[in-house]
Amino acid sequence: MPTCAEATPRLPLPERRKDADNSHTNTSMAETRCYWYERNEHLVSGWEPTFHAEVRWHLLRSVGYSENATRLQEKTFADDAKAGRPATGPGFADEAFWETMSADDPRTCALSVRTANLIVYVGLSGDRHPAAGCEKEATEIAEAAVQAVPEDT
Repeated sequence: MPTCAEATPRLPLPERRKDADNSHTNTSMAETRCYWYERNEHLVSGWEPTFHAEVRWHLLRSVGYSENATRLQEKTFADDAKAGRPATGPGFADEAFWETMSADDPRTCALSVRTANLIVYVGLSGDRHPAAGCEKEATEIAEAAVQAVPEDT
């Protein structure tokens, strides 16, 4: 599983706020979350309080003799996809869907893709990611995120 430091240079996004990165791993799964905020020199932290992009990698590992991580991810993904709409076109993934945005949701678009036992989520919001190009941009980011995963993961 890539760390944010390893993966994000390959993603078509600006500088990220490194102290907001989050990752954890154990024998059955690994997850990495990276966040992008706007710079704001007028704030003590130097960053806006709300992120405009999130990329998340969630990998299930097969453990024991009876569990199949890919099958488990297929089921989880199918259950989550019921609330969204299918994303057609991403040839780099086994399946994909767009989350349905509510009127009060700050996100412009959110895409989840599954490749075998890996799910990658890309959520974009704010003026930096206008609705007109959001889905194309999220697809490009998701493809780069999938490609950033080491083959031995």
